[in-house]
Amino acid sequence: MKENQLWKAIFIRTMTVGYTIKKIRTQRKMTQKQLADLIGIEDSTIRKYESGRLNAKPDTLEKIAKALDVDPETLIFSELNFNRAMHQLYRIIDNYGGEI
Repeated sequence: MKENQLWKAIFIRTMTVGYTIKKIRTQRKMTQKQLADLIGIEDSTIRKYESGRLNAKPDTLEKIAKALDVDPETLIFSELNFNRAMHQLYRIIDNYGGEI
């Protein structure tokens, strides 16, 4: 696997956890500011998690999960994450002509 592709694969994983946080947060009709206030961080940090620019530490993921009233595993191992990751992985493979 080329180095660039490896970084893309890592990015996909990061992005899917953030995507799940955002999806659940919006389903709960909660703003980024409200979630941040509940767990004691800046709302800009929540934006970074949701956009995939920053990985939440395990203890922070637990706080986020508690604030969203879900199990921490839901944020990491959700079906939503798997489907999104597979879709993006197929796009990466397609961009390289089917070869990794």
